[in-house]
Amino acid sequence: MNQQSCADETQTSSVVHDLDNVDKWHSNQMEQLNQAVGNVEHVLVQNCAVLNQHEERLCSLLQRSEAMEMSVSLRSMSACILV
Repeated sequence: MNQQSCADETQTSSVVHDLDNVDKWHSNQMEQLNQAVGNVEHVLVQNCAVLNQHEERLCSLLQRSEAMEMSVSLRSMSACILV
């Protein structure tokens, strides 16, 4: 094998090795990105569950408040009628 042929083979081997490293780096980056997306989805699901609980509680409080307001209005109307 001549010297130029050895140099070309070494350079080709180096390029292939570098491409393998780039592929591994991209694979690693995609894996990390997928993990981050999974983490964000998990947090969003948890937040939706908490928001749903708060919404139910707020609806319940609103209904109680409206019932109390209605009760006060009825008492006021009854007092006006009796006077």
